[in-house]
Amino acid sequence: MYTVSGSGGLSESVWNSSVKSWYTQDISKGLDPVIAGGYLTAYAWGIDSGGLRIRIYYQGQDGYIREAAFDNGKGWGKGVNPTQGFPQAKSRTGLAIVPFPDTNDQEAKLFYQSMGDKLVSFDYKRGSTSEGSWQSQDCGLSSPSP
Repeated sequence: MYTVSGSGGLSESVWNSSVKSWYTQDISKGLDPVIAGGYLTAYAWGIDSGGLRIRIYYQGQDGYIREAAFDNGKGWGKGVNPTQGFPQAKSRTGLAIVPFPDTNDQEAKLFYQSMGDKLVSFDYKRGSTSEGSWQSQDCGLSSPSP
């Protein structure tokens, strides 16, 4: 389970079934802080060598979406897949990531609300190497006028 601390840092809580208790650790070292009142979304997938990859998406204090990444052997750090091309998000936007395990568990769609009140989607598609890229998709939806 992933949460945001009062100072804007990310924390990971893991259930230890051997001792029947939760273990919580700070994973925010080297990461940009989360905007106050911000939301998180995360997904994980296994890799052929038996390892695990986890990605957490959140809104940074400057309004842009950030990626925190966990890879076996490397631990937590900033994601290698650039999110700099994402438009600035509406303050405290909701976030949702939808993976596609039936077709390719390393592909996903990230949804959030833009500054112009539009629902935006970015699709992550793995490239010919282990790295992939994000591609913008216009969902064509916007918030109704008040």
